[in-house]
Amino acid sequence: MKTLKLLTFLTAVLLFSSLSFAHGPGGGPIGGASGGGASANVEDDSYGAEWNGDTTNAPSQNALHDYLVNFDADLDGSFADEAWLLAQEAELVNSAGLAAALDDEVGSAGGGKAVFNIGAEFVEDGSGDAIIIGSAKIGQTELEILDDCNISTARLNMLAAIAGSTGTNTTNLVFSENPILTGNPDLADSTYDSLIGDAVAIPQVVLKDLNNPGTDKEIAKIYANFLSGADGAEDGSIFIQAMLGGTERTVFDWDSDTEALTLGDSATGEDLIFDFDTGTANEAKVNSNSGVTEIDISAINFVTTGSISGRPKLYSVSSNTTLSAEQMSGGIIIVTAAVEISLGDFCDSATGAMAMIVQADDSEKIEIGVTDTSDDMILDGTALGANQEIDSPGDATQDNFLVILCRETNEWHTYGRSGVWVDGGAAD
Repeated sequence: MKTLKLLTFLTAVLLFSSLSFAHGPGGGPIGGASGGGASANVEDDSYGAEWNGDTTNAPSQNALHDYLVNFDADLDGSFADEAWLLAQEAELVNSAGLAAALDDEVGSAGGGKAVFNIGAEFVEDGSGDAIIIGSAKIGQTELEILDDCNISTARLNMLAAIAGSTGTNTTNLVFSENPILTGNPDLADSTYDSLIGDAVAIPQVVLKDLNNPGTDKEIAKIYANFLSGADGAEDGSIFIQAMLGGTERTVFDWDSDTEALTLGDSATGEDLIFDFDTGTANEAKVNSNSGVTEIDISAINFVTTGSISGRPKLYSVSSNTTLSAEQMSGGIIIVTAAVEISLGDFCDSATGAMAMIVQADDSEKIEIGVTDTSDDMILDGTALGANQEIDSPGDATQDNFLVILCRETNEWHTYGRSGVWVDGGAAD
């Protein structure tokens, strides 16, 4: 705009000087002959401050040329210097030139900024190590994290849609709904020890396995559920489901209302309920929804300074049999027919294997032998020898019984008998 005003002013000066000073009323030159040097009212002074306020003298063409050539270097009559504009365009396209141009915008430490017409503002933070965009500070560390992330445009768009807060919640990302974590996020790391989302009814975490041939890849779920209680006195539950035959089955369930833990799936197998609130002090209870009546502990030993109470299990035998480990664990064997019973191979050491053998009917002879032929029978303190048997009285006396115990390695000892049990000789 200043250039246009100056151009208009200079044009007016030229016209005025050519009409009013260079020629008189008769058309002749003023102050001298035609075609000579400068007239008395035309000066050849260079453009400067002394021109201001001079209403008597006009500038010479030479003075005007020396000034205007600054704007029209190629003297083509146009102030638009195409060569200069092209040079500036090339300078900006060139990365070094562009960097230099931007560097000119830095200014002093803590004060330089580049302001864009869309309203975004990048501000140096004063340390020389980072810039501030809005309320976010970005330095070398943050840029290196982004460089390792390999974030696609789609994921950047997803991050742009995250709803969060600033100032009071600077350590968490708050997602609007259904966040998806891909790859292998280390949730065990202390930096990511919690995922916080909006409260929902029965929140859940779905675990998916790429090896699952199913379309949804789901393999397990973890649920939580509010049960009852006022603020500060809430009861809740947590349960885990696993896929079993293509169907979600609850395999772990903790109920705070009843203080009970259920393990197993009663729909397809068995379950156990551990009740920690039976109403009796210092007591816990184990029961089952599915009707479990036996727990096989295998070879695990129970060690306690307290007491164990319960009833021995009864087993009915009416044919020749070899007693099982379960039967030889304090079982009571009720014999209802004339049979041969083998004690089983449970005396390779002093195992404590024991059973009570009872003759239930009159005149039912029972022959008790061994499975391991190296085992010795000890009847009333007398060793009968290896691979021998003990026979019941087989008389009209009912309810004869004998308790037999593996007390020493390869030795079965008899205790607490009724009736006359005798050496039956070599085992059949």
